[in-house]
Amino acid sequence: MIRILASSLIVPAISFSVSAQHPSPVSTSTQHPAPVSASVRQPAPLSAATQESGPLASALAYSSSTAIVSHPSASSSTVPYFPFPQHNSYGQGTILPNHISQEEMDDSVRSFYLAWKHHYVIPSTRQDESYIWFEGTRGSNICVSEGQGYGMVIVALMAGYDSSAQETYDRLYRWYKSHPSTTSTHLMAWTQKKDGISMDGGAATDGDMDIAYSLLLADAQWGRHSNIPYRQEALAMIDAIRHQEINQLTYTIMEDNTSKPRSRDYYDMRSSDYMPDHLRAFRDATGDPFWDTVINNNYRVFRFLQNTYSPEVGLVPDFVKNIRFSPESITAAPGQVATAGHRSDTSNLTGPGTRSQAERDPDDSNLFAQPVQPNYLESKYDGVYNFNACRVPWHIGTDLLVSGDPRAAAFLSRINKWIRATTKDNPDNISAGYNLSGEDLPHRYFEALCFICPFAVSAMSSPDNQQWLNKLWDYIQHFKLKDFDYYDNTIKMLDMIVISGNYWTPATPSGDFMAGHPNPTSPATHQAR
Repeated sequence: MIRILASSLIVPAISFSVSAQHPSPVSTSTQHPAPVSASVRQPAPLSAATQESGPLASALAYSSSTAIVSHPSASSSTVPYFPFPQHNSYGQGTILPNHISQEEMDDSVRSFYLAWKHHYVIPSTRQDESYIWFEGTRGSNICVSEGQGYGMVIVALMAGYDSSAQETYDRLYRWYKSHPSTTSTHLMAWTQKKDGISMDGGAATDGDMDIAYSLLLADAQWGRHSNIPYRQEALAMIDAIRHQEINQLTYTIMEDNTSKPRSRDYYDMRSSDYMPDHLRAFRDATGDPFWDTVINNNYRVFRFLQNTYSPEVGLVPDFVKNIRFSPESITAAPGQVATAGHRSDTSNLTGPGTRSQAERDPDDSNLFAQPVQPNYLESKYDGVYNFNACRVPWHIGTDLLVSGDPRAAAFLSRINKWIRATTKDNPDNISAGYNLSGEDLPHRYFEALCFICPFAVSAMSSPDNQQWLNKLWDYIQHFKLKDFDYYDNTIKMLDMIVISGNYWTPATPSGDFMAGHPNPTSPATHQAR
């Protein structure tokens, strides 16, 4: 199969209002369907409105040891402090694609952002509000908090290239504020219908965490130059997440804000809700060591799941239940092992690989967790690596890039080794779902960018994956936005920002991560295989 690079596109800064008319989306749940196209195999060129200007100037320098930056006066309320592209240097030993130039990667991100924003950022009938269109499912809901959070992060990171980013961000923010959860005005109701009314007042943890994180990004980008107090709103939202969406006994992340200590699902979690880079930003913004324990305990759960249920493959399930820690170890620091605890009973689980043991961490004896049963919440695949857990390699990979946490590196190493072996280093062989033994789910032989793109972020963890990462970057670029729905395209957008070296955190100055990379070079031709 011949792989041809899309031509280098030079895309100007943009300023536009979205006014395209979209058909009413049709969805009644947050389950993520197969992409619109299940047979696309041919490369697709990128598109851009014009070809006039080169990459933007490098970011303005600043110095800060806290997540919330103290900004000097600015002459314009729309000038961001960290305009795209940022060209950040990620953690020691991590990699970027090196077979194309930085400029080519930046232009690919710009081009896809043009298409993504035009298609998914929709003006509301409410004045000065916009929402992220929840496309590709059946029913009457048009927006979910997950998508709103994704969109707010994307727009904040693309400021500078998009000269109307702050206006767009503020419109997205107002939609969030107009649709609060019933338990807190600072959390967002998880879904809205065509009439703009929330279906119920429950919140979804992942959407709330992304919105809170985006508010920290917005404060770093635009500071006080807005009638929205980004910092204060972020801190209020982080406090609501802390008290309503984090288990107060185990410090693990809950699925939503409706569970109470006596609820059946109080000790359960959706694996993809664990976004450690967001939690680090919350810690830096608040100074609250509570978030350190949340980071530590969720990494412990992920390690236990790998060791117990997927020792050779390293995958985790969509949903996890019955999470418990021995009392002595609940607030253990990284590497600290409690002296007492109980062994986990996994005798009720069957299937290849579930009983074999990797070299166990002594701390595994201090906790318990297990995959949920089929049809726990969304589908018969709730207890395997499906349309939620597919985001985990991206979330853990991003944390490694910006924090250098060795637990992230250890978690990803198993996944990288397995996915490269099972696909024979061919991205075209990635399936849309696996059991925890690494076997393809039935009838899932189609492209799903929500599975493919996170494996690319994971591949950035080691130079051993350089050629694999290069292939993944090229493969991702081949697909057109029209061939996939909101979920695949939005994950692609976020992951392209990360893979191209343009992701940054509110707590980290531009170009000041753990260590540097040489800029990728651009070869004359791309190898055929």
